[in-house]
Amino acid sequence: MGDFDVQGPGSGARRVCTTLRALIYLLILAFGVAPACAADGVFIPAAGRIDYADDAAHHLLYIGTSAGSILRYDTSSQAFLTPIQISGSYPMGMDLSPDGSHLLFADGNGYNATQSWFHDLNLTTGVDTPVAFTNSSANELTTYSVAYGADGRALVTTEFVGSGLVKLRRYDPSDGSVTVLGDIFQNAVLMPSADRSAIAIAADNISPGAFGRYRTSDGDIRFAPALNASLNQIGVDRNASHYAVPSGLGTLIYDQNFNLLGTIGQDGGPRPTSVVYSPNSDVLYATWLDSSLVKVFDATSLAELRSFQTDQPFNIFNANHRFDDGWLRTSPDGSLLFVGVDNGVRMITVPEPATGTLPLFGSVMLALRRRHGLGRRRAS
Repeated sequence: MGDFDVQGPGSGARRVCTTLRALIYLLILAFGVAPACAADGVFIPAAGRIDYADDAAHHLLYIGTSAGSILRYDTSSQAFLTPIQISGSYPMGMDLSPDGSHLLFADGNGYNATQSWFHDLNLTTGVDTPVAFTNSSANELTTYSVAYGADGRALVTTEFVGSGLVKLRRYDPSDGSVTVLGDIFQNAVLMPSADRSAIAIAADNISPGAFGRYRTSDGDIRFAPALNASLNQIGVDRNASHYAVPSGLGTLIYDQNFNLLGTIGQDGGPRPTSVVYSPNSDVLYATWLDSSLVKVFDATSLAELRSFQTDQPFNIFNANHRFDDGWLRTSPDGSLLFVGVDNGVRMITVPEPATGTLPLFGSVMLALRRRHGLGRRRAS
């Protein structure tokens, strides 16, 4: 399973706590409370934080805020750079182009009587290009989520006044065109696989919950049978072979044909609020309801491997804002995990995890075998 060492203030307490978690597991069960542990990783302050996207090649994390700015945080030096001011915008969902040269983001303020728009920000030149399209009805307004596919084109979803259908659209940066692909429920979250061969879709502001995927190679769109529950979000693994769907029923795990494989959490009980797959290993990260933990699961066996401590207990996402506390992202190289917390983001350097079920005794022994210089990584 590997181990890691987070440097900085309180790192000693975190190292002790990491080992003790395994040793006192039975005592936690007996007393019903976990030990007080310092949070793992580094807190990045960002008031009004919404969505974020990491550029691992340049060690930059882009954070959209409700103040209409996009913060730039150097994950290597752990310092902020000059922010990008986007006049009049309210950046919502965002994504980096596959080559890292453009930042695409939805705009919660981007609409008028007949049009809505999103932004294509050239990170080399700094030129921000709003891309407008005609609304499908008077009730469709503002863009909500965006995601690039492997072909360099991107999907865009929108919001709706009330409850109803909107259009799923595809943006082609090569000519600036926006094409309607079909109907979709409002406020749909988009999440690309690491190889961008597919983009997962979750219409999470409606019950029954609708989810599906868009395949980049041929533009095929497929939806699974709707769930009798509201959805929180959606996760897709690195090559689009598995999907994880957090809901009131627990997080349901499906294969690429939407056959149910298993469930993490309980119907109406302890369960994930948000999920994200590692881009380079068979691991699933999940924020845990009514706890301050991000739990790590083997994506195949669904066995719990370990957990990370964060700042606060996580709640079910607000029905109109799916980028709330607990929102999870990873860096493209898989080395960093980003967790949305109150007025900021917690950045956690993650180990190279070994998958497979590890019994409690094995976890304890693994923690005790920790040695200086073995499996240690510094936070970026």
